[in-house]
Amino acid sequence: MSLHLVTGHAGSAHVNSDMVGRFNAGIIGHDAYILDTQNGLTATIDSANAVTIATGDAIVQGRHVTNESPETLTIQSGGQGVSRYDLIVIRYTNSGGIENAALTVITGTPSANPVDPSYNDDSILDGETTVDIPLYRVVIDGLNIDHIDTLANTISDSLASVSQSANRLSHVGDYVHQDLSPTEVNLPNATTTLVGSRSFAAGTWVITGGFYVTNGAAGIRICYMGTNQNGIEEREATNKVYLTAAPARMMMTRVMKFTSTTTVYFNLWQNSGATLKGSVSCTAVRVL
Repeated sequence: MSLHLVTGHAGSAHVNSDMVGRFNAGIIGHDAYILDTQNGLTATIDSANAVTIATGDAIVQGRHVTNESPETLTIQSGGQGVSRYDLIVIRYTNSGGIENAALTVITGTPSANPVDPSYNDDSILDGETTVDIPLYRVVIDGLNIDHIDTLANTISDSLASVSQSANRLSHVGDYVHQDLSPTEVNLPNATTTLVGSRSFAAGTWVITGGFYVTNGAAGIRICYMGTNQNGIEEREATNKVYLTAAPARMMMTRVMKFTSTTTVYFNLWQNSGATLKGSVSCTAVRVL
């Protein structure tokens, strides 16, 4: 029988690291991935001859490795007038079925035009017994470490957050058109008046408010669309439109990003000297 139930009770030990490794690789990928756990295996330059790798976790060709205490690695001294590339790798070994992983420095060759040193570029998934998985390149310029390049992939989002992002993407293109004030609203002179409001789900929306003032003498009309329920009356503030015609149609479009369900308020202000009447409609499309 070739088919094997891995996630199930068999009455005896029947799951091995190859099975788990293939499972991880199938979900996450076949390369090296630093996870967003502990301190992310961050590499820090301590001196010209030392780099410390912080605590963290990684999935390397399907194998989960963890570093639960910082580890300082020795970097060979550089040479004046030349550069060198060293690699910090996770070295996987399998000796007679006993598997191990260790942080290892592979020292490069000094040169005016340095290149990465050679390493065991094989695959654990293919059954190789010694495999080097590069995490970092240490760039040595002269006698000092100039900087460190990250070579492994970094997974900054959990599967849960990726799922949430995918769910938001499924709603891209959601369209809204609504008359927010089917009955005209009185607009007292020199007063901010809430004409309408609407709630929007988390995401990025392009929202257009169509404002209409139906009567009144000439004066300044200011429309406001935002998350401040009372609006802002100062003419120097943003998110406003200024018109002197009466009646007046005004339109405002904003790109607004919400991390949770948020209410957007549509306000009008006017200074004609009398009470006017106004209304607002809203058109919106979700773009992210």
